[in-house]
Amino acid sequence: AIFRILSHLVGILMLCHLFACAWYAVGILNEQNLHRWPVEYEAEKGMRPAWLLYMLCFQWVLSQLGFGSTFLYPQNTLESIFAVVVTVTSAAVITLWLGEVITSMIWILEGEREFHDNEKKMHRYMAQHEISFDLQNRLWRVLKYLGTEDRHRLTEQAVPLVSCLPSTLQIELRAQVFVPVLTRHPFFGMYSVSYADPRGMYSIIRKRAVSALLLEDGHEVFSTHEP
Repeated sequence: AIFRILSHLVGILMLCHLFACAWYAVGILNEQNLHRWPVEYEAEKGMRPAWLLYMLCFQWVLSQLGFGSTFLYPQNTLESIFAVVVTVTSAAVITLWLGEVITSMIWILEGEREFHDNEKKMHRYMAQHEISFDLQNRLWRVLKYLGTEDRHRLTEQAVPLVSCLPSTLQIELRAQVFVPVLTRHPFFGMYSVSYADPRGMYSIIRKRAVSALLLEDGHEVFSTHEP
């Protein structure tokens, strides 16, 4: 959510950059016309440093977004039309961005609240059943690891849209996810290139014989009593 907010902010800054360049381009479009904002505010080329001209234009765009004020104003019809377009566009962009920020913050708060509620229930459960401190430490270590890993690596079960795909595409997707991992093992590496069963790896993927499982270092994969 934070990354999405920052990406939108970068997009807004890029849009401001384009508007700032366009604002100056509109101002010098017709150099024969003396009723232009660069003439009125002594912002022609050579009269001020290039970086100062850019900052003046960028400040003008930010003022259209509602951040601060500016002393630059349109001086002719074309500049007025451009200013109106920028103002309307800026209002729409800011509205959408604020909606995105509010939605993302709600998601973050709801996620944190759900996490704390689950954490409290886990504490109560272990306290009521008098779980040993050693097991509690191991449980919290595993839960912390899985929670951190889940933020960076998604499993197929965490992506609902995968189940909406046609079966052929699901198989192809699973093949590209699992086959490179399976073939690292010598047995499956030889099995994938052997002529004993040319469709062997396809059969493994099609029958869903593999799945992703997040484990902590030292965590057992199989139990001796499992069927």
